[in-house]
Amino acid sequence: YIVTAYNQIDYLNRFTDSLLADGTSDVFIHLDKKKDSLRKQIATNEHIRLIVNNLAVEWGGWSFLMAIIQSWREVIANGQYDYIILCSGQDILLRYDLDSFLADHPRQIFISAKEDDKVRRAFLLYNWPSKYFRIIDTKWSITRMMRAARIFAFSHGWPFQKRPLDYDTRNMTGYKSWFWSVIRYEVIVWILQYVDSHPDYLEVFKGFVAEEGFIATTIMMSPY
Repeated sequence: YIVTAYNQIDYLNRFTDSLLADGTSDVFIHLDKKKDSLRKQIATNEHIRLIVNNLAVEWGGWSFLMAIIQSWREVIANGQYDYIILCSGQDILLRYDLDSFLADHPRQIFISAKEDDKVRRAFLLYNWPSKYFRIIDTKWSITRMMRAARIFAFSHGWPFQKRPLDYDTRNMTGYKSWFWSVIRYEVIVWILQYVDSHPDYLEVFKGFVAEEGFIATTIMMSPY
């Protein structure tokens, strides 16, 4: 399990304990680097460890995607697994015996995803000023309405502020996916190998909410 954490360390510790109840798993915790002062409060042992090269995560940018990729790399460097599972530090385990469920569904990937090509291209292929990279809870916020207008314009292919990219995106279909997922180990290995052999591919995702499109979009380009 990779668990992304930001706060509520007591809760995080209880959650990671529950994940280890089956006795067959390891937990890797990515703590937002801005909260490094909390590292000493996180309970670790031979099955719970902290991601060493953790990153500062900002909403909407590609820092969270890079944190996921860095966490994958450290997991794979640690050894061979069957699945790599992405969780949040504020998740809760509702049922045990995940091992049996996965054994009954061999070689399957579990991720919520749908084709969303126009919106993904609007988010990724155009320039987005930093003021849009924040959570906006107010429905009638001017910034929020301007952000919606840009999404509409970019989704309809209005050719302004498009980013120059070396990677050919014409044959790429964008998918929206919640990054929380259960993915076979060899699929993650393939994704990282693709990223390493196509360094300009990651440049595509230096847009808006990169992590919501990367995993499913990349898997759908793969043999899996």
